[in-house]
Amino acid sequence: MNANEFKAKIEVLLDPVEDLILEMPDQGDKQCDSQKITLLAALNDLYASVNGVEDSDFEPDETNH
Repeated sequence: MNANEFKAKIEVLLDPVEDLILEMPDQGDKQCDSQKITLLAALNDLYASVNGVEDSDFEPDETNH
C-alpha cells in the first residue's frame, strides 16, 4: 500500500462519519457548548493527520529489527 491508496481507503471510512456528525443538531459554536463541534474538530485533526501521510510511512522501520 502507498500513501495515496491509504488516503483513498480511509476517506471512504471518514466521509460517512462526518455526514453522521453533521446530522446532529447545532447546540452552540464552541467545543465547550457542543459535542457536534468537538467531534468535528477531532475529525478535522484526523483528516489533517491523514493528509500528512507519505509513502515513507509504509516503509519498514529497520531500527527495530
